[in-house]
Amino acid sequence: MNVASQTLQEAKNLLAAGDINSVKCLLYGAGVSPLDVKKFLEETPQDAEQEPPPMAEAIARKFVSLGANVIFFPRGTKACKTSGWEEMATNNLEAALRWAKQDPYANVGIVGKEDGLWGLDDDGGLLDEYIQKHGLNTYGTNTVSGGKHYIFRQDAASWAMGNISIKDEQNRELLSARIDNRYVVAAGSWAYPHNDESLPLTQYTAINPAASIVEAPQSLLDFIQAKATEWKAKKTKTATDASASLQVMEGGRNNYLTSRGGKLRDAGASHESILLELTRINESDCVPPLPSAEVESVARSVAKYKEGTPPLALNQKSANAPQPLTVPEGAASITEEATDPIPPFDASVVNGIYKRFVEVATRGTTMAPQFVYAIAKTFVGARMAGKVKFENLDVEPRFYTALIGETGSGKGEAWRRVFQILNCEAQIGNVSRQKMRRCSCTLTRWSRSEIKPLRLVTQQSWTC
Repeated sequence: MNVASQTLQEAKNLLAAGDINSVKCLLYGAGVSPLDVKKFLEETPQDAEQEPPPMAEAIARKFVSLGANVIFFPRGTKACKTSGWEEMATNNLEAALRWAKQDPYANVGIVGKEDGLWGLDDDGGLLDEYIQKHGLNTYGTNTVSGGKHYIFRQDAASWAMGNISIKDEQNRELLSARIDNRYVVAAGSWAYPHNDESLPLTQYTAINPAASIVEAPQSLLDFIQAKATEWKAKKTKTATDASASLQVMEGGRNNYLTSRGGKLRDAGASHESILLELTRINESDCVPPLPSAEVESVARSVAKYKEGTPPLALNQKSANAPQPLTVPEGAASITEEATDPIPPFDASVVNGIYKRFVEVATRGTTMAPQFVYAIAKTFVGARMAGKVKFENLDVEPRFYTALIGETGSGKGEAWRRVFQILNCEAQIGNVSRQKMRRCSCTLTRWSRSEIKPLRLVTQQSWTC
Protein backbone atom coordinates (compact mmCIF):
# COMPACT_ATOMS: atom_id res chain seq x y z
CA MET A 1 0.00 0.00 0.00
CA ASN A 2 1.63 3.21 -1.25
CA VAL A 3 1.07 5.63 1.62
CA ALA A 4 3.23 7.73 3.96
CA SER A 5 4.54 5.86 7.02
CA GLN A 6 3.05 8.48 9.36
CA THR A 7 -0.40 7.99 7.78
CA LEU A 8 -0.04 4.22 8.00
CA GLN A 9 0.85 4.36 11.69
CA GLU A 10 -2.06 6.72 12.33
CA ALA A 11 -4.40 4.23 10.64
CA LYS A 12 -3.04 1.40 12.81
CA ASN A 13 -3.61 3.43 15.97
CA LEU A 14 -7.20 4.15 14.95
CA LEU A 15 -7.78 0.50 14.15
CA ALA A 16 -6.40 -0.54 17.53
CA ALA A 17 -8.91 1.83 19.12
CA GLY A 18 -11.71 0.18 17.13
CA ASP A 19 -12.49 3.30 15.07
CA ILE A 20 -12.84 1.58 11.68
CA ASN A 21 -14.88 4.39 10.13
CA SER A 22 -12.08 6.91 10.76
CA VAL A 23 -9.53 4.45 9.34
CA LYS A 24 -11.48 4.36 6.09
CA CYS A 25 -11.79 8.16 5.95
CA LEU A 26 -8.05 8.58 6.54
CA LEU A 27 -6.95 6.03 3.95
CA TYR A 28 -9.46 7.08 1.28
CA GLY A 29 -8.29 10.65 1.75
CA ALA A 30 -4.70 9.53 1.24
CA GLY A 31 -5.64 8.00 -2.10
CA VAL A 32 -5.73 4.36 -1.03
CA SER A 33 -8.06 2.23 -3.16
CA PRO A 34 -11.09 0.54 -1.55
CA LEU A 35 -9.52 -2.87 -2.26
CA ASP A 36 -6.31 -1.96 -0.41
CA VAL A 37 -8.29 -0.47 2.50
CA LYS A 38 -10.23 -3.73 2.84
CA LYS A 39 -6.98 -5.71 2.74
CA PHE A 40 -5.46 -3.45 5.41
CA LEU A 41 -8.45 -3.96 7.72
CA GLU A 42 -8.37 -7.72 7.26
CA GLU A 43 -4.61 -8.20 7.72
CA THR A 44 -3.77 -5.69 10.45
CA PRO A 45 -4.04 -7.24 13.93
CA GLN A 46 -6.17 -5.40 16.46
CA ASP A 47 -7.01 -5.95 20.08
CA ALA A 48 -10.42 -7.55 20.46
CA GLU A 49 -12.82 -5.83 22.83
CA GLN A 50 -13.67 -7.84 25.90
CA GLU A 51 -17.13 -9.35 25.46
CA PRO A 52 -19.52 -8.90 28.39
CA PRO A 53 -20.40 -12.26 29.99
CA PRO A 54 -23.47 -14.22 28.83
CA MET A 55 -26.60 -13.01 30.62
CA ALA A 56 -29.59 -14.58 28.84
CA GLU A 57 -30.13 -17.46 31.27
CA ALA A 58 -29.75 -15.34 34.42
CA ILE A 59 -32.13 -12.66 33.10
CA ALA A 60 -34.69 -15.28 32.09
CA ARG A 61 -34.58 -16.99 35.50
CA LYS A 62 -35.11 -13.70 37.33
CA PHE A 63 -38.04 -12.35 35.36
CA VAL A 64 -39.85 -15.61 34.63
CA SER A 65 -39.81 -16.29 38.38
CA LEU A 66 -41.51 -12.88 38.80
CA GLY A 67 -44.24 -13.80 36.29
CA ALA A 68 -42.89 -12.35 33.04
CA ASN A 69 -43.39 -13.70 29.54
CA VAL A 70 -39.99 -13.37 27.83
CA ILE A 71 -38.47 -13.35 24.36
CA PHE A 72 -34.83 -13.30 23.22
CA PHE A 73 -33.01 -11.33 20.53
CA PRO A 74 -29.33 -10.65 19.67
CA ARG A 75 -27.14 -8.67 22.05
CA GLY A 76 -26.51 -5.13 20.88
CA THR A 77 -30.04 -4.78 19.51
CA LYS A 78 -33.42 -3.76 20.90
CA ALA A 79 -35.64 -5.27 18.22
CA CYS A 80 -36.83 -8.86 18.07
CA LYS A 81 -37.07 -9.77 14.40
CA THR A 82 -38.13 -13.39 14.96
CA SER A 83 -41.38 -13.99 13.10
CA GLY A 84 -44.24 -14.72 15.49
CA TRP A 85 -42.41 -13.67 18.64
CA GLU A 86 -45.73 -12.58 20.16
CA GLU A 87 -46.88 -16.21 20.26
CA MET A 88 -43.41 -17.52 21.19
CA ALA A 89 -43.16 -15.36 24.34
CA THR A 90 -43.18 -17.71 27.31
CA ASN A 91 -43.47 -17.67 31.10
CA ASN A 92 -42.44 -21.35 31.29
CA LEU A 93 -38.96 -21.47 32.82
CA GLU A 94 -37.86 -24.67 31.07
CA ALA A 95 -38.92 -23.34 27.68
CA ALA A 96 -37.22 -19.99 28.37
CA LEU A 97 -33.96 -21.70 29.38
CA ARG A 98 -33.96 -23.86 26.23
CA TRP A 99 -34.38 -20.69 24.19
CA ALA A 100 -31.59 -18.95 26.14
CA LYS A 101 -29.15 -21.82 25.44
CA GLN A 102 -29.48 -21.16 21.71
CA ASP A 103 -27.73 -17.81 22.30
CA PRO A 104 -26.35 -17.40 25.85
CA TYR A 105 -25.41 -13.77 25.06
CA ALA A 106 -28.89 -12.80 23.89
CA ASN A 107 -30.90 -9.85 25.20
CA VAL A 108 -34.25 -10.47 26.88
CA GLY A 109 -37.56 -8.68 26.38
CA ILE A 110 -40.49 -8.61 28.84
CA VAL A 111 -43.70 -8.98 26.80
CA GLY A 112 -47.03 -7.60 27.97
CA LYS A 113 -49.53 -10.46 28.50
CA GLU A 114 -52.88 -10.64 30.30
CA ASP A 115 -51.58 -13.31 32.69
CA GLY A 116 -48.17 -11.70 33.29
CA LEU A 117 -46.38 -8.34 33.46
CA TRP A 118 -46.29 -5.20 31.37
CA GLY A 119 -43.78 -2.39 30.90
CA LEU A 120 -44.04 1.39 30.91
CA ASP A 121 -41.32 3.02 28.78
CA ASP A 122 -40.61 6.66 29.72
CA ASP A 123 -38.17 8.16 27.19
CA GLY A 124 -39.44 11.74 27.46
CA GLY A 125 -39.45 12.17 31.25
CA LEU A 126 -43.23 12.62 31.34
CA LEU A 127 -43.51 10.50 34.48
CA ASP A 128 -41.43 12.95 36.54
CA GLU A 129 -44.59 14.99 37.14
CA TYR A 130 -46.45 11.96 38.48
CA ILE A 131 -43.55 10.65 40.58
CA GLN A 132 -43.02 14.00 42.30
CA LYS A 133 -46.62 13.95 43.47
CA HIS A 134 -47.31 10.26 44.11
CA GLY A 135 -44.01 8.37 44.01
CA LEU A 136 -43.64 5.08 42.12
CA ASN A 137 -42.73 1.94 44.07
CA THR A 138 -42.21 -0.83 41.53
CA TYR A 139 -39.26 -2.46 39.77
CA GLY A 140 -37.55 -0.03 37.37
CA THR A 141 -34.75 -0.10 34.81
CA ASN A 142 -32.29 2.53 33.59
CA THR A 143 -32.22 2.29 29.78
CA VAL A 144 -29.07 2.70 27.70
CA SER A 145 -30.43 5.87 26.05
CA GLY A 146 -31.29 7.74 29.25
CA GLY A 147 -34.91 6.68 29.74
CA LYS A 148 -36.67 4.50 32.32
CA HIS A 149 -38.66 1.27 32.18
CA TYR A 150 -41.14 0.49 34.94
CA ILE A 151 -42.53 -3.05 35.29
CA PHE A 152 -46.04 -3.77 36.64
CA ARG A 153 -48.24 -6.77 37.25
CA GLN A 154 -51.16 -6.99 34.88
CA ASP A 155 -54.67 -6.54 36.30
CA ALA A 156 -58.14 -5.88 34.90
CA ALA A 157 -57.68 -2.09 34.91
CA SER A 158 -54.36 -2.07 33.04
CA TRP A 159 -55.60 -4.69 30.54
CA ALA A 160 -58.71 -2.61 29.89
CA MET A 161 -56.58 0.48 29.24
CA GLY A 162 -54.53 -1.33 26.57
CA ASN A 163 -51.47 -0.12 24.69
CA ILE A 164 -50.86 3.62 24.69
CA SER A 165 -48.07 5.39 22.80
CA ILE A 166 -47.51 9.14 23.28
CA LYS A 167 -45.38 10.83 20.61
CA ASP A 168 -44.25 14.40 20.03
CA GLU A 169 -44.51 16.53 16.88
CA GLN A 170 -41.40 14.83 15.43
CA ASN A 171 -42.98 11.39 16.00
CA ARG A 172 -40.53 10.56 18.80
CA GLU A 173 -42.03 8.28 21.43
CA LEU A 174 -42.21 9.98 24.83
CA LEU A 175 -44.21 7.52 26.93
CA SER A 176 -45.43 4.04 26.02
CA ALA A 177 -47.62 1.64 28.01
CA ARG A 178 -46.79 -1.79 26.57
CA ILE A 179 -49.75 -3.81 27.77
CA ASP A 180 -50.58 -6.30 25.04
CA ASN A 181 -47.90 -8.00 22.91
CA ARG A 182 -45.47 -5.12 23.17
CA TYR A 183 -42.25 -5.40 25.16
CA VAL A 184 -39.51 -3.55 27.01
CA VAL A 185 -35.86 -4.63 27.18
CA ALA A 186 -35.04 -6.30 30.49
CA ALA A 187 -32.34 -5.21 32.94
CA GLY A 188 -29.08 -7.08 32.32
CA SER A 189 -29.33 -6.80 28.53
CA TRP A 190 -26.76 -4.90 26.45
CA ALA A 191 -27.40 -2.48 23.56
CA TYR A 192 -26.00 0.62 21.86
CA PRO A 193 -27.34 3.97 23.12
CA HIS A 194 -29.80 5.48 20.62
CA ASN A 195 -29.01 2.49 18.33
CA ASP A 196 -25.71 4.18 17.46
CA GLU A 197 -23.10 1.44 17.00
CA SER A 198 -20.26 3.96 17.20
CA LEU A 199 -21.07 4.36 20.90
CA PRO A 200 -19.92 1.81 23.50
CA LEU A 201 -22.11 -1.21 24.19
CA THR A 202 -24.03 -0.35 27.37
CA GLN A 203 -26.03 -2.41 29.88
CA TYR A 204 -29.61 -1.90 31.06
CA THR A 205 -29.43 -1.73 34.85
CA ALA A 206 -31.97 -2.04 37.65
CA ILE A 207 -32.83 1.15 39.53
CA ASN A 208 -33.29 -0.97 42.66
CA PRO A 209 -32.59 -4.71 42.11
CA ALA A 210 -34.49 -5.62 45.30
CA ALA A 211 -37.69 -3.76 44.36
CA SER A 212 -40.87 -5.79 44.01
CA ILE A 213 -43.26 -5.67 41.04
CA VAL A 214 -46.72 -4.28 41.88
CA GLU A 215 -49.94 -3.53 40.04
CA ALA A 216 -50.16 -0.03 38.60
CA PRO A 217 -52.27 2.27 40.80
CA GLN A 218 -55.38 3.72 39.18
CA SER A 219 -53.94 7.21 39.60
CA LEU A 220 -51.05 6.21 37.28
CA LEU A 221 -53.36 4.74 34.64
CA ASP A 222 -55.45 7.93 34.76
CA PHE A 223 -52.27 10.01 34.41
CA ILE A 224 -51.14 8.03 31.34
CA GLN A 225 -54.50 8.43 29.62
CA ALA A 226 -54.67 12.13 30.49
CA LYS A 227 -51.19 12.68 29.02
CA ALA A 228 -52.20 10.85 25.85
CA THR A 229 -55.20 13.18 25.46
CA GLU A 230 -53.07 16.25 26.25
CA TRP A 231 -50.40 15.42 23.68
CA LYS A 232 -52.93 14.53 21.01
CA ALA A 233 -54.53 17.97 21.43
CA LYS A 234 -51.10 19.65 21.51
CA LYS A 235 -50.02 18.00 18.24
CA THR A 236 -53.32 18.90 16.57
CA LYS A 237 -52.95 22.55 17.64
CA THR A 238 -49.32 22.66 16.48
CA ALA A 239 -50.25 21.31 13.07
CA THR A 240 -53.14 23.80 12.79
CA ASP A 241 -50.99 26.75 13.89
CA ALA A 242 -48.22 25.79 11.47
CA SER A 243 -50.70 25.64 8.62
CA ALA A 244 -52.32 28.93 9.58
CA SER A 245 -49.13 30.87 10.23
CA LEU A 246 -46.74 29.84 7.47
CA GLN A 247 -43.92 32.36 7.34
CA VAL A 248 -41.41 32.59 4.51
CA MET A 249 -38.33 34.55 5.52
CA GLU A 250 -35.75 36.49 3.54
CA GLY A 251 -33.81 34.29 1.17
CA GLY A 252 -36.77 32.16 0.14
CA ARG A 253 -39.57 34.63 -0.64
CA ASN A 254 -38.91 35.01 -4.37
CA ASN A 255 -38.66 31.25 -4.92
CA TYR A 256 -41.80 30.69 -2.85
CA LEU A 257 -43.89 33.17 -4.85
CA THR A 258 -42.51 31.83 -8.13
CA SER A 259 -43.51 28.30 -7.13
CA ARG A 260 -47.02 29.38 -6.12
CA GLY A 261 -47.38 31.42 -9.30
CA GLY A 262 -46.23 28.49 -11.44
CA LYS A 263 -48.95 26.28 -9.97
CA LEU A 264 -51.54 28.94 -10.72
CA ARG A 265 -50.34 29.24 -14.35
CA ASP A 266 -50.43 25.45 -14.73
CA ALA A 267 -54.03 25.58 -13.57
CA GLY A 268 -54.89 28.08 -16.34
CA ALA A 269 -54.74 31.36 -14.38
CA SER A 270 -54.27 34.62 -16.29
CA HIS A 271 -51.58 37.21 -15.55
CA GLU A 272 -54.07 39.41 -13.70
CA SER A 273 -55.32 36.54 -11.54
CA ILE A 274 -51.77 35.43 -10.73
CA LEU A 275 -50.74 38.96 -9.72
CA LEU A 276 -53.79 39.34 -7.50
CA GLU A 277 -53.20 36.02 -5.71
CA LEU A 278 -49.43 36.51 -5.34
CA THR A 279 -50.04 39.94 -3.82
CA ARG A 280 -52.30 38.33 -1.22
CA ILE A 281 -49.81 35.51 -0.54
CA ASN A 282 -46.93 37.97 -0.25
CA GLU A 283 -48.76 39.95 2.44
CA SER A 284 -49.86 36.88 4.43
CA ASP A 285 -46.86 34.53 4.16
CA CYS A 286 -43.69 36.55 3.48
CA VAL A 287 -41.80 38.21 6.34
CA PRO A 288 -41.21 40.97 5.51
CA PRO A 289 -43.33 41.17 2.33
CA LEU A 290 -41.45 41.76 -0.92
CA PRO A 291 -41.87 45.14 -2.64
CA SER A 292 -44.88 45.23 -4.96
CA ALA A 293 -42.58 45.79 -7.94
CA GLU A 294 -40.83 42.48 -7.28
CA VAL A 295 -44.16 40.66 -6.90
CA GLU A 296 -45.26 42.14 -10.25
CA SER A 297 -41.98 40.97 -11.77
CA VAL A 298 -42.61 37.40 -10.54
CA ALA A 299 -46.16 37.46 -11.93
CA ARG A 300 -44.94 38.70 -15.34
CA SER A 301 -42.22 36.07 -15.45
CA VAL A 302 -44.62 33.25 -14.62
CA ALA A 303 -47.23 34.50 -17.08
CA LYS A 304 -44.72 34.14 -19.95
CA TYR A 305 -45.15 30.38 -19.76
CA LYS A 306 -47.91 28.71 -21.71
CA GLU A 307 -51.22 28.85 -19.90
CA GLY A 308 -52.19 25.44 -18.53
CA THR A 309 -55.54 23.73 -18.89
CA PRO A 310 -57.98 24.40 -16.02
CA PRO A 311 -58.76 21.25 -14.06
CA LEU A 312 -61.80 19.31 -15.26
CA ALA A 313 -64.82 18.58 -13.11
CA LEU A 314 -65.37 14.89 -12.46
CA ASN A 315 -68.32 14.74 -14.86
CA GLN A 316 -66.73 16.96 -17.50
CA LYS A 317 -65.00 15.84 -20.68
CA SER A 318 -62.67 18.15 -22.52
CA ALA A 319 -63.86 19.23 -25.93
CA ASN A 320 -60.24 19.14 -27.09
CA ALA A 321 -59.59 15.61 -25.84
CA PRO A 322 -57.54 13.74 -28.50
CA GLN A 323 -59.15 10.84 -30.29
CA PRO A 324 -57.51 7.40 -30.10
CA LEU A 325 -54.80 7.01 -32.75
CA THR A 326 -55.37 4.24 -35.27
CA VAL A 327 -52.68 3.09 -37.68
CA PRO A 328 -53.99 2.21 -41.16
CA GLU A 329 -53.29 -1.32 -42.26
CA GLY A 330 -50.23 -1.52 -44.47
CA ALA A 331 -48.86 1.88 -43.38
CA ALA A 332 -45.11 2.35 -43.67
CA SER A 333 -43.10 2.20 -40.45
CA ILE A 334 -41.57 5.37 -39.05
CA THR A 335 -37.80 5.57 -39.26
CA GLU A 336 -36.21 6.61 -35.96
CA GLU A 337 -34.35 9.90 -36.24
CA ALA A 338 -30.65 9.88 -35.65
CA THR A 339 -29.58 11.67 -32.48
CA ASP A 340 -26.49 13.76 -31.97
CA PRO A 341 -23.79 12.13 -29.83
CA ILE A 342 -23.29 13.49 -26.34
CA PRO A 343 -20.44 16.02 -26.53
CA PRO A 344 -17.33 15.39 -24.39
CA PHE A 345 -17.21 17.02 -20.96
CA ASP A 346 -15.51 20.42 -20.87
CA ALA A 347 -13.00 19.98 -18.02
CA SER A 348 -12.26 23.72 -17.97
CA VAL A 349 -15.43 24.38 -15.97
CA VAL A 350 -13.92 22.50 -13.01
CA ASN A 351 -11.87 25.17 -11.32
CA GLY A 352 -11.21 26.81 -7.96
CA ILE A 353 -12.24 24.89 -4.88
CA TYR A 354 -14.15 22.32 -6.94
CA LYS A 355 -11.01 21.33 -8.79
CA ARG A 356 -9.46 20.37 -5.44
CA PHE A 357 -12.55 18.31 -4.55
CA VAL A 358 -12.34 16.45 -7.84
CA GLU A 359 -8.62 15.74 -7.42
CA VAL A 360 -9.10 14.30 -3.92
CA ALA A 361 -12.16 12.21 -4.73
CA THR A 362 -10.99 10.75 -8.04
CA ARG A 363 -7.38 10.06 -7.07
CA GLY A 364 -6.47 6.49 -7.92
CA THR A 365 -9.78 5.83 -9.72
CA THR A 366 -11.24 6.00 -13.22
CA MET A 367 -14.26 7.92 -11.96
CA ALA A 368 -15.76 10.59 -14.25
CA PRO A 369 -14.71 14.01 -12.88
CA GLN A 370 -17.99 15.63 -13.92
CA PHE A 371 -19.93 13.45 -11.46
CA VAL A 372 -17.74 14.51 -8.53
CA TYR A 373 -17.83 18.15 -9.65
CA ALA A 374 -21.63 18.27 -9.85
CA ILE A 375 -22.10 16.56 -6.47
CA ALA A 376 -19.54 18.78 -4.71
CA LYS A 377 -21.15 21.91 -6.15
CA THR A 378 -24.59 20.77 -4.97
CA PHE A 379 -23.23 19.96 -1.51
CA VAL A 380 -21.48 23.31 -1.03
CA GLY A 381 -24.50 25.21 -2.36
CA ALA A 382 -26.69 23.54 0.23
CA ARG A 383 -24.21 24.47 2.97
CA MET A 384 -24.23 28.11 1.82
CA ALA A 385 -28.03 28.33 1.68
CA GLY A 386 -29.34 30.66 4.36
CA LYS A 387 -25.82 31.90 5.19
CA VAL A 388 -24.55 33.49 1.97
CA LYS A 389 -26.51 35.94 -0.19
CA PHE A 390 -25.97 37.51 -3.60
CA GLU A 391 -26.14 41.27 -3.80
CA ASN A 392 -29.48 42.60 -5.07
CA LEU A 393 -30.96 39.10 -5.39
CA ASP A 394 -33.46 37.51 -3.03
CA VAL A 395 -32.45 33.92 -3.85
CA GLU A 396 -30.37 31.21 -2.23
CA PRO A 397 -27.18 29.78 -3.80
CA ARG A 398 -28.66 26.32 -4.31
CA PHE A 399 -27.54 24.10 -7.18
CA TYR A 400 -29.69 21.15 -8.27
CA THR A 401 -28.09 18.19 -10.02
CA ALA A 402 -29.25 15.13 -11.95
CA LEU A 403 -26.56 12.61 -12.91
CA ILE A 404 -27.26 10.62 -16.09
CA GLY A 405 -25.08 7.70 -17.02
CA GLU A 406 -25.04 3.98 -17.64
CA THR A 407 -25.09 1.51 -14.77
CA GLY A 408 -21.57 1.13 -13.39
CA SER A 409 -20.36 4.51 -14.67
CA GLY A 410 -19.59 5.71 -11.14
CA LYS A 411 -22.55 7.92 -10.22
CA GLY A 412 -23.14 6.23 -6.86
CA GLU A 413 -19.45 5.90 -6.02
CA ALA A 414 -18.91 9.60 -6.79
CA TRP A 415 -21.67 10.50 -4.34
CA ARG A 416 -20.31 8.19 -1.64
CA ARG A 417 -16.78 9.57 -1.94
CA VAL A 418 -17.78 13.23 -1.87
CA PHE A 419 -20.24 12.60 0.95
CA GLN A 420 -17.61 10.71 2.94
CA ILE A 421 -15.01 13.46 2.52
CA LEU A 422 -17.27 16.46 3.17
CA ASN A 423 -19.82 15.09 5.60
CA CYS A 424 -17.73 13.54 8.38
CA GLU A 425 -19.26 14.58 11.71
CA ALA A 426 -16.08 16.33 12.79
CA GLN A 427 -15.93 18.45 9.65
CA ILE A 428 -18.21 20.96 7.93
CA GLY A 429 -21.53 19.55 9.10
CA ASN A 430 -24.33 17.27 8.08
CA VAL A 431 -26.45 18.81 5.32
CA SER A 432 -28.96 15.95 5.08
CA ARG A 433 -29.38 15.73 8.88
CA GLN A 434 -28.80 12.01 8.70
CA LYS A 435 -27.24 10.26 11.67
CA MET A 436 -23.61 9.62 10.80
CA ARG A 437 -21.15 7.52 12.72
CA ARG A 438 -18.37 9.33 14.47
CA CYS A 439 -15.32 10.23 12.47
CA SER A 440 -11.98 10.88 14.13
CA CYS A 441 -10.29 14.26 13.92
CA THR A 442 -7.45 12.61 11.98
CA LEU A 443 -9.30 13.52 8.76
CA THR A 444 -8.70 17.17 9.62
CA ARG A 445 -4.97 16.86 8.90
CA TRP A 446 -5.24 16.11 5.22
CA SER A 447 -8.41 18.15 4.78
CA ARG A 448 -6.49 21.28 5.79
CA SER A 449 -3.84 20.74 3.14
CA GLU A 450 -6.06 19.38 0.38
CA ILE A 451 -9.21 21.54 0.51
CA LYS A 452 -8.25 24.47 2.71
CA PRO A 453 -10.13 27.01 0.50
CA LEU A 454 -13.41 25.57 1.79
CA ARG A 455 -13.14 27.65 4.96
CA LEU A 456 -13.60 30.72 2.75
CA VAL A 457 -17.03 29.41 1.75
CA THR A 458 -18.35 28.00 5.01
CA GLN A 459 -16.53 30.33 7.38
CA GLN A 460 -16.55 27.50 9.94
CA SER A 461 -13.78 26.24 12.16
CA TRP A 462 -11.92 23.06 11.26
CA THR A 463 -11.20 22.30 14.92
CA CYS A 464 -13.13 19.30 16.26
